[in-house]
Amino acid sequence: MRARVLPLLPAAVPAGTNRVIVGHDDPFAAVTGIYPEPQGVGHVLRAAGDDIEILGAISPEGWQPD
Repeated sequence: MRARVLPLLPAAVPAGTNRVIVGHDDPFAAVTGIYPEPQGVGHVLRAAGDDIEILGAISPEGWQPD
C-alpha cells in the first residue's frame, strides 16, 4: 500500500494549488506510520521523496461547513 500511495504525495501540482487526497486510515498509516484518530481527522503533510513531514491536523470539530 505504501508503494502505491507514496508517489502521489511529492508529485508536482500547478502553482497556487494543493493536492487533497481523501482516503481511509490504512493508506495514511502505511505512508506515515501514524494511525489517524479520531475518525474524520485531516492531516496536512509536506512530502519530499520518502520523507513525510506532518505539518498539522484538523479535528472533525474544526471542519467548517459552507
